[in-house]
Amino acid sequence: MSPNLQLRLLTLVWVALAHLPAPWLEAVASVGGWLHLRLARRSRRRLFLNLQRVYSLPRHSEFAKMFAAQVFRQQFLIALETLRQIRRPGCIKVLGFDELKAQIAAAEAAGLGHMLVTAHLGSWELCASYAQKAASKPLHVLAKPSRSKLLTAFLGVLRGRMGTHVLWTDKKTLLRDMLEALRRREALGFVMDQKPEGRSGPVVPFLGVATEFVFGPEKLARKVGCPVIAIFCVREGPLTYRLLSETLFGPAGPAGPGGAQPTAEGAVTARCAEAIERVIRAYPEQWTWTYKRWRETI
Repeated sequence: MSPNLQLRLLTLVWVALAHLPAPWLEAVASVGGWLHLRLARRSRRRLFLNLQRVYSLPRHSEFAKMFAAQVFRQQFLIALETLRQIRRPGCIKVLGFDELKAQIAAAEAAGLGHMLVTAHLGSWELCASYAQKAASKPLHVLAKPSRSKLLTAFLGVLRGRMGTHVLWTDKKTLLRDMLEALRRREALGFVMDQKPEGRSGPVVPFLGVATEFVFGPEKLARKVGCPVIAIFCVREGPLTYRLLSETLFGPAGPAGPGGAQPTAEGAVTARCAEAIERVIRAYPEQWTWTYKRWRETI
């Protein structure tokens, strides 16, 4: 089967899922989460390891099993509702847009580009969609190509429909493209809760663990002097989401202790990690616990 035909078939599946009756979404997500929990052995193992590391929950405890089932179900439910919203804009209720728009307007008023940081929590794809709606200039999101060329192509279709431009992280001109976007006073979006490539990055507190984080967003923010905004889109109920936004650094941001912005290396990264952690602790079932975020030594 040709790649184009595969992409068309996958698009047809997306259209079908987007038009499922709303009450069916819960049932489909429950079945999908149940199957994933039982069949995806590697993901299940990493989830339990991460739960043990962060919450000291033994993997065989009833609470750990219940939480794992909830995480997998939420992943499917949020994915289905996100696909529905991208295909049929306006079919879900999104709160907090005015607050996000005010954050971005303040960043743009500084006369610089701005950066948005988020995590694999809730609907990070909708973060990009609404950040683009709130901005007056283009948003470029960094994305790592999937091992599956079909999935990479399909995600490109989804993001193109949302009006965001993808900067693939395997592109040789990535750094130059990012700097040029910021110098044009445009926006960059990063999902920064995964481990850095080569495990090279500042070590900051995260979920009670000393954790290496990607350093690129901080380097760019300091080089260009642009604001950094944390943004999350969390699920609050059936077809209802809330945007959470907070300016962490830059001309439009809150002053640090003593009325000054953070100057120590790694301080901006630490602020990003703190913002991500706060939302994870508030909505723990919506974070992707299945990533190999830490060394598997426990």
